[in-house]
Amino acid sequence: MTITETSAPTAGSVADRPAVEALIGDTVAALLPADDAWQVAPGAAPFPDGALHAVGARLGDHVVAIVATADMSRRVQVGPPPADDLIDALAPAFAALGDALGLGAPDDVIVVDPRAVEAERTDAALSCALLDGGSHLVTIVVTPPEPDAADAPDPVSFQPIVGSPTAGGRSSLDVLHEVQMGVTVELGRTRMPLRDILSLVPGSVIELDRPASAPVDVLVNGTLIARGEVVVIDEEFGIRITEVLGHEPPAHGSAAP
Repeated sequence: MTITETSAPTAGSVADRPAVEALIGDTVAALLPADDAWQVAPGAAPFPDGALHAVGARLGDHVVAIVATADMSRRVQVGPPPADDLIDALAPAFAALGDALGLGAPDDVIVVDPRAVEAERTDAALSCALLDGGSHLVTIVVTPPEPDAADAPDPVSFQPIVGSPTAGGRSSLDVLHEVQMGVTVELGRTRMPLRDILSLVPGSVIELDRPASAPVDVLVNGTLIARGEVVVIDEEFGIRITEVLGHEPPAHGSAAP
């Protein structure tokens, strides 16, 4: 009897592309919670619908991104936002992918923009979708390195496109100012055993994971953009913004632009 030793498919096995994509999906699915059993759909998977969060990392010379719906991101976070908790939750998945694909330990695990992941995806990228009970919640994209410059085709040059304002002299971005977007204010979160949830009655009190003096989160389409404090205006709740993420106030003594 002759025993032939075989190895797991690697990211460079072009002939085994479907098997590699299935391996990628199975590896990540094994580390994520699911209401039902995960269904792995290898192939050129699109991103899920709705608000998305994405975490990326470098595995060797490959770039890997895990793109999930906002709801799925909340399910895997090890604590309340910010995004560092999402990084901590998905770091084991990147480590498992590095081992499964023979690419080593992950580097530079960071939160990324899903639109940037889609823009940088190439035809050579490996992709896989994860479905929970038929609902598409996660897409994994593994992008191999670009070919050497010597093997790359000659670049094609185009004449620059000269933009022009839209009718009425408005810039092209002005048309977006009236677009409606969902704004959510989050007071806090908690985790409860199912038996406690089923025992809730009018008058029950749920303790949240946030002190009473802490600001509340303001989210747009599931993305944290600001923090503030709750106020009452004409017998209705309102939020006074105290911090806008990414906004730096002008230096003391300088005039605001």
